[in-house]
Amino acid sequence: MNIELFCPSRGRPAAAAKLMNSFYSMAITGQAELRFCVDDDDPTAGEYPEAHTIIGPSTGDPVGPLNRCALASKADIVGFIGDDSSFETRGWDQRVIAALQDSPGVYWGWDGHDLPWPSTYFVSREIAQALGWIALPTLKRAFFDTVWVELGRIAQVAYVDTQVMFLHDNSVHEGVAQDIVDEDQKHYNRWIREQSEKDKVRIRTVLDLRHFFPATV
Repeated sequence: MNIELFCPSRGRPAAAAKLMNSFYSMAITGQAELRFCVDDDDPTAGEYPEAHTIIGPSTGDPVGPLNRCALASKADIVGFIGDDSSFETRGWDQRVIAALQDSPGVYWGWDGHDLPWPSTYFVSREIAQALGWIALPTLKRAFFDTVWVELGRIAQVAYVDTQVMFLHDNSVHEGVAQDIVDEDQKHYNRWIREQSEKDKVRIRTVLDLRHFFPATV
Protein backbone atom coordinates (compact mmCIF):
# COMPACT_ATOMS: atom_id res chain seq x y z
CA MET A 1 0.00 0.00 0.00
CA ASN A 2 1.07 3.56 -0.55
CA ILE A 3 0.27 6.96 0.93
CA GLU A 4 -0.17 10.38 -0.64
CA LEU A 5 -0.54 13.19 1.88
CA PHE A 6 -1.72 16.62 0.74
CA CYS A 7 -0.88 19.98 2.27
CA PRO A 8 -2.71 23.09 1.02
CA SER A 9 -0.27 25.97 1.50
CA ARG A 10 -0.05 29.59 0.45
CA GLY A 11 2.80 32.02 0.90
CA ARG A 12 4.71 29.74 3.27
CA PRO A 13 7.39 27.85 1.32
CA ALA A 14 9.76 27.92 4.32
CA ALA A 15 7.19 26.14 6.48
CA ALA A 16 6.61 23.68 3.64
CA ALA A 17 10.34 22.89 3.50
CA LYS A 18 10.42 22.12 7.23
CA LEU A 19 7.37 19.90 6.93
CA MET A 20 8.83 18.01 3.98
CA ASN A 21 12.09 17.41 5.84
CA SER A 22 10.26 15.88 8.81
CA PHE A 23 7.98 13.86 6.52
CA TYR A 24 10.77 12.06 4.68
CA SER A 25 13.29 11.87 7.52
CA MET A 26 10.78 10.02 9.70
CA ALA A 27 9.33 7.72 6.98
CA ILE A 28 10.84 4.28 6.49
CA THR A 29 8.79 2.39 3.87
CA GLY A 30 9.48 4.39 0.72
CA GLN A 31 5.72 4.19 0.11
CA ALA A 32 4.73 7.69 1.23
CA GLU A 33 4.70 10.94 -0.75
CA LEU A 34 3.96 14.52 0.30
CA ARG A 35 2.29 16.96 -2.10
CA PHE A 36 1.70 20.68 -1.64
CA CYS A 37 -1.50 22.08 -3.14
CA VAL A 38 -0.59 25.63 -4.18
CA ASP A 39 -2.71 28.32 -5.86
CA ASP A 40 -1.67 29.51 -9.29
CA ASP A 41 -1.92 33.13 -8.12
CA ASP A 42 0.35 32.59 -5.12
CA PRO A 43 3.39 34.86 -5.66
CA THR A 44 5.58 32.32 -3.83
CA ALA A 45 4.41 29.32 -5.88
CA GLY A 46 7.78 29.00 -7.59
CA GLU A 47 9.52 28.61 -4.23
CA TYR A 48 7.77 25.33 -3.39
CA PRO A 49 9.58 22.09 -4.33
CA GLU A 50 8.53 21.50 -7.93
CA ALA A 51 8.46 17.69 -7.78
CA HIS A 52 6.19 17.79 -4.74
CA THR A 53 3.84 20.61 -5.72
CA ILE A 54 0.51 20.61 -7.53
CA ILE A 55 -0.47 24.08 -8.76
CA GLY A 56 -4.12 24.77 -9.48
CA PRO A 57 -6.77 27.49 -9.49
CA SER A 58 -7.40 29.34 -6.27
CA THR A 59 -10.70 28.84 -4.47
CA GLY A 60 -9.96 31.30 -1.66
CA ASP A 61 -9.66 28.52 0.91
CA PRO A 62 -7.73 25.24 1.33
CA VAL A 63 -10.73 22.93 0.92
CA GLY A 64 -11.12 23.11 -2.85
CA PRO A 65 -7.46 22.42 -3.70
CA LEU A 66 -7.24 19.70 -1.03
CA ASN A 67 -10.24 17.79 -2.31
CA ARG A 68 -9.26 18.22 -5.95
CA CYS A 69 -5.80 16.79 -5.31
CA ALA A 70 -6.95 13.96 -3.06
CA LEU A 71 -9.71 12.76 -5.36
CA ALA A 72 -7.32 12.68 -8.32
CA SER A 73 -4.83 10.57 -6.39
CA LYS A 74 -4.34 6.89 -7.18
CA ALA A 75 -2.73 6.16 -3.80
CA ASP A 76 -4.30 3.58 -1.50
CA ILE A 77 -4.33 6.09 1.36
CA VAL A 78 -4.80 9.85 1.04
CA GLY A 79 -4.72 12.48 3.72
CA PHE A 80 -4.45 16.03 4.96
CA ILE A 81 -1.78 17.90 6.88
CA GLY A 82 -1.25 21.59 7.55
CA ASP A 83 2.07 23.31 6.96
CA ASP A 84 2.15 24.14 10.68
CA SER A 85 2.71 20.47 11.53
CA SER A 86 5.65 18.08 11.69
CA PHE A 87 6.36 14.36 11.91
CA GLU A 88 7.91 13.39 15.23
CA THR A 89 7.76 9.58 15.15
CA ARG A 90 10.09 7.48 13.01
CA GLY A 91 8.20 4.79 11.11
CA TRP A 92 4.92 6.69 11.16
CA ASP A 93 4.19 5.55 7.59
CA GLN A 94 4.55 1.89 8.49
CA ARG A 95 2.02 2.29 11.30
CA VAL A 96 -0.49 4.08 9.04
CA ILE A 97 -0.25 1.34 6.41
CA ALA A 98 -0.53 -1.42 9.01
CA ALA A 99 -3.68 0.16 10.46
CA LEU A 100 -5.51 0.58 7.14
CA GLN A 101 -4.30 -2.32 5.01
CA ASP A 102 -6.97 -4.83 6.06
CA SER A 103 -10.02 -2.60 6.42
CA PRO A 104 -10.74 0.91 5.10
CA GLY A 105 -10.87 3.64 7.70
CA VAL A 106 -9.50 6.95 8.91
CA TYR A 107 -6.31 7.14 10.96
CA TRP A 108 -4.88 9.81 13.19
CA GLY A 109 -2.37 10.08 16.02
CA TRP A 110 -1.43 12.47 18.77
CA ASP A 111 -0.94 16.09 17.70
CA GLY A 112 0.71 17.29 20.91
CA HIS A 113 -2.45 18.55 22.60
CA ASP A 114 -4.55 17.03 25.37
CA LEU A 115 -6.22 14.33 23.29
CA PRO A 116 -5.29 12.43 20.12
CA TRP A 117 -6.86 14.56 17.40
CA PRO A 118 -7.02 14.47 13.58
CA SER A 119 -5.17 17.71 12.89
CA THR A 120 -3.39 15.37 10.47
CA TYR A 121 -5.44 12.47 9.15
CA PHE A 122 -5.21 9.62 6.67
CA VAL A 123 -8.21 8.18 4.80
CA SER A 124 -8.52 5.00 2.77
CA ARG A 125 -8.99 5.95 -0.87
CA GLU A 126 -12.23 3.96 -1.14
CA ILE A 127 -13.81 6.10 1.56
CA ALA A 128 -12.62 9.37 0.02
CA GLN A 129 -14.03 8.33 -3.35
CA ALA A 130 -17.34 7.24 -1.84
CA LEU A 131 -17.77 10.57 -0.02
CA GLY A 132 -16.35 12.70 -2.82
CA TRP A 133 -14.12 14.61 -0.40
CA ILE A 134 -11.61 14.38 2.43
CA ALA A 135 -12.56 17.81 3.78
CA LEU A 136 -16.26 18.64 3.93
CA PRO A 137 -16.73 20.91 0.88
CA THR A 138 -19.03 23.41 2.62
CA LEU A 139 -16.30 24.31 5.12
CA LYS A 140 -13.63 26.96 4.60
CA ARG A 141 -11.06 26.76 7.39
CA ALA A 142 -12.45 25.02 10.48
CA PHE A 143 -14.02 21.73 11.61
CA PHE A 144 -12.18 19.49 9.10
CA ASP A 145 -10.97 17.42 12.03
CA THR A 146 -14.26 17.44 13.95
CA VAL A 147 -16.08 15.99 10.94
CA TRP A 148 -13.72 13.00 10.95
CA VAL A 149 -14.06 12.51 14.69
CA GLU A 150 -17.82 12.24 14.20
CA LEU A 151 -17.60 10.03 11.11
CA GLY A 152 -15.06 7.80 12.80
CA ARG A 153 -17.44 7.38 15.71
CA ILE A 154 -20.72 6.77 13.92
CA ALA A 155 -19.26 4.64 11.12
CA GLN A 156 -16.83 2.87 13.49
CA VAL A 157 -13.82 3.31 11.21
CA ALA A 158 -11.44 5.39 13.34
CA TYR A 159 -7.92 4.10 14.04
CA VAL A 160 -6.44 6.29 16.77
CA ASP A 161 -2.74 5.69 17.42
CA THR A 162 -1.37 7.42 20.51
CA GLN A 163 2.12 6.08 19.78
CA VAL A 164 2.57 8.32 16.74
CA MET A 165 2.93 12.10 16.93
CA PHE A 166 2.02 14.47 14.13
CA LEU A 167 2.83 17.65 16.00
CA HIS A 168 0.49 20.54 15.25
CA ASP A 169 1.63 24.01 16.24
CA ASN A 170 -1.10 26.40 15.21
CA SER A 171 0.52 29.21 17.18
CA VAL A 172 3.02 29.85 14.38
CA HIS A 173 0.42 31.37 12.03
CA GLU A 174 -2.36 33.90 12.35
CA GLY A 175 -5.64 32.51 13.62
CA VAL A 176 -8.75 32.13 11.50
CA ALA A 177 -11.12 35.10 11.59
CA GLN A 178 -14.03 34.54 13.94
CA ASP A 179 -16.68 35.20 11.30
CA ILE A 180 -15.24 32.37 9.17
CA VAL A 181 -15.22 30.03 12.16
CA ASP A 182 -18.82 30.98 12.97
CA GLU A 183 -19.92 30.30 9.40
CA ASP A 184 -18.11 26.96 9.37
CA GLN A 185 -19.83 26.09 12.65
CA LYS A 186 -23.19 26.59 10.94
CA HIS A 187 -22.16 24.33 8.04
CA TYR A 188 -20.87 21.69 10.43
CA ASN A 189 -24.11 21.72 12.43
CA ARG A 190 -26.12 21.43 9.23
CA TRP A 191 -23.98 18.47 8.14
CA ILE A 192 -24.62 16.77 11.48
CA ARG A 193 -28.37 17.22 11.10
CA GLU A 194 -28.81 16.53 7.40
CA GLN A 195 -25.89 14.60 5.97
CA SER A 196 -23.77 12.75 8.53
CA GLU A 197 -25.96 9.63 8.64
CA LYS A 198 -25.98 9.44 4.84
CA ASP A 199 -22.19 9.69 4.81
CA LYS A 200 -22.03 6.95 7.42
CA VAL A 201 -24.00 4.68 5.09
CA ARG A 202 -21.61 5.46 2.23
CA ILE A 203 -18.67 4.47 4.38
CA ARG A 204 -20.29 1.30 5.69
CA THR A 205 -21.11 0.30 2.10
CA VAL A 206 -17.41 0.58 1.25
CA LEU A 207 -16.58 -1.76 4.14
CA ASP A 208 -19.22 -4.25 3.00
CA LEU A 209 -17.83 -4.23 -0.55
CA ARG A 210 -14.29 -4.80 0.72
CA HIS A 211 -15.57 -7.71 2.80
CA PHE A 212 -17.41 -9.44 -0.04
CA PHE A 213 -15.15 -8.47 -2.95
CA PRO A 214 -11.67 -7.95 -1.49
CA ALA A 215 -9.88 -8.36 -4.83
CA THR A 216 -11.93 -5.81 -6.76
CA VAL A 217 -12.36 -2.85 -4.41
